[in-house]
Amino acid sequence: MCGIAVIFGEQAIQKESSFIQMMNAIALRGEVRETYSSEIALAGTQRLKIIDREGAIQPIFNQTGDKFIVFNGEIFNFDEIKSKLANKYQFKTESDTETVLHAFEEYGEECLQLFEGQFAFVIVSIKENRIFLARDRFGIVPLYYVEDDGLIYIASELKALTFLNQKIQALPPGHWKSETGKPRRYFTPQYINHNWKLEDFLAQLRETTVNAIKKTCQYRLTNWYYL
Repeated sequence: MCGIAVIFGEQAIQKESSFIQMMNAIALRGEVRETYSSEIALAGTQRLKIIDREGAIQPIFNQTGDKFIVFNGEIFNFDEIKSKLANKYQFKTESDTETVLHAFEEYGEECLQLFEGQFAFVIVSIKENRIFLARDRFGIVPLYYVEDDGLIYIASELKALTFLNQKIQALPPGHWKSETGKPRRYFTPQYINHNWKLEDFLAQLRETTVNAIKKTCQYRLTNWYYL
């Protein structure tokens, strides 16, 4: 469990006290606090150091320094995605966070079709004055936002936004959103009736469960627990 908070929009820098209040509200979600500020964006994480514990300091910037990401979650197949991007992008860390950023640079919103995992993230394009936020297919990782007076406030917890006294919205599972417009769906669950026999179903269930566990067991740590 980590946490992210972002204020984005013209003159966001004037909302620094609000940003500090947001970060304090998610303080228990991670062991280290990492922040960044500019005229159009205030962004921070309360990060549990899991993958690339010392190198993956957030926000992570792209090579040209005009885009950055704050990320909460895990991308279980990020090594596979990274290998496809390595010839074009220079990776500074061993983290899934940086892989998400470069995948967005390469594929835009379609990058979401690549990710296997649970996540919520925000990418800010400084030069283009744009923002992109997304949530995993089933909404395992929370993400909330408030739009008020030309600014968008984003956080991992409701309580980080209640002080604004404005309508708080949850980004729905399987959706992304930009700085304008409504959330847009990128994933719709598909339900298929296989008419399996019980023994075939149990065999498939076991195989699927084992494969899912293997994908979550790729962290470069000596001891860990996945709940």
